[in-house]
Amino acid sequence: MNWEYYSFPSLVDSHLCNNLNETLSLESWWRGLSGMSQSTGSVSNAVDFDLPDEILTVIPTDPYQQLDLARKITSMAIASRVSALESDSSRLRHKLQEKDRIILDLEERLSSLTRACHQSESTLNNALNENVAFLSLLTSHVPSF
Repeated sequence: MNWEYYSFPSLVDSHLCNNLNETLSLESWWRGLSGMSQSTGSVSNAVDFDLPDEILTVIPTDPYQQLDLARKITSMAIASRVSALESDSSRLRHKLQEKDRIILDLEERLSSLTRACHQSESTLNNALNENVAFLSLLTSHVPSF
């Protein structure tokens, strides 16, 4: 169906249609409903979109062009957000790799210190056993009085 031109009865918008046979383009009907002025493309006092006049003067008056512009702006915003999220994700992955490297380094140090502790404990036990053996040897060779 071609929606470019469509006949709207006067009941739709009485200030747009003067009689039942008037044929309006969808564009002019939309402009009338949205309060857009055909000549300047600015918003009338009936509808306030809270947009600065500088923006309203560059927005196309055709609603399809407005929708296309909105789609492009939305695509740009989404692409920008995705790019920012990818950047954050990359930064966080890098931080995670750095933390993993630190954890591995600390685990290696812990393992090394544990081995050194076991080795020192073993050396101490050997020294104690030698001292006990030496003491028992001394006590066994001492003459009694």
